[in-house]
Amino acid sequence: GGSHYLKPHKTIVADKPKGFTASGTGDFLAGQVWINIENYKAYFVPSFSLGLQLTITNRERIFKWQPGLYWEPHFLFDKDAQGKLRTYRNDFLMLTYGQGGTTDHDPRKDFSFSAVFSLGYLIHRSGDFIEDGTFRFGAGKLKFSKTTIEPSIYFDHFFKGVTPGLRWIQS
Repeated sequence: GGSHYLKPHKTIVADKPKGFTASGTGDFLAGQVWINIENYKAYFVPSFSLGLQLTITNRERIFKWQPGLYWEPHFLFDKDAQGKLRTYRNDFLMLTYGQGGTTDHDPRKDFSFSAVFSLGYLIHRSGDFIEDGTFRFGAGKLKFSKTTIEPSIYFDHFFKGVTPGLRWIQS
């Protein structure tokens, strides 16, 4: 019928079947919303993350780097002197960084990162739960579809007050 097809070969790749490749490098900026459940000391801490993540890929689209910037309010609950339940919001500004290979030369597909880090700093404090000048450092992630588990460490006053934590993220 006049159509010609290439034989499959591992060195020939395209984003779509039949050799179609969209223009562009595969770099993009995406808005992100995460719903989180964390622990801090003996407290159950629901939170959410709202921010931007930049994805930069190499020319062959086999490796990507993902820096991100997020606002993350943490909600803590306690009873006041009158016995009424109060909500305290403590806001963190968080920087993230991830890098690793892509799946099927598509930078939008999830994959296992070779390096993942997050660093948050307390920018707004409410209540006596979290000390002024607190940081949260996360390293490594265990990901199942849209669910991520991240171990973390909260610390203040240059590692004088250290508290381990665990964060469950739904994205």
